[in-house]
Amino acid sequence: MDFTLIKVKEDDIPFLLDLRINTMSEHFEKANVSLSTNDHLELVKENFEFMYFVLCDDKKIGMLKYEETGCVCKIHQLQIIPRHQGKGYGRAILSWFINHSTCKAIELNVLKQNRALELYLSLGFVRVGEDKYEYHLRHKL
Repeated sequence: MDFTLIKVKEDDIPFLLDLRINTMSEHFEKANVSLSTNDHLELVKENFEFMYFVLCDDKKIGMLKYEETGCVCKIHQLQIIPRHQGKGYGRAILSWFINHSTCKAIELNVLKQNRALELYLSLGFVRVGEDKYEYHLRHKL
């Protein structure tokens, strides 16, 4: 699979908010963290300049928010549109990102209750730390 990244725009915020609520709420609930709609909106707007829609065959399948700082890429979020989940897109997007990255390492955090942890570990990410809610992962390229 090959992917295209398209920069999101301010007009996309309602869609992105809905995507975030639909993909992340269950993980926060499992962590006993209550977020309001406004909390989710603030998190959508955080690092907004680094947010892209992910397209596969010109079809919008998700969102990737990442930032390159020096020789490290920090993935802030990867969210797959619910109707496209369970089809291998998350694995394919991360593999594609790893293979196309010019960084020496990729870092991301994952909520401890998020089943995506297994995916990240299977792709070569390793735990390098943790806090109360998240594991901190790193993939050296």
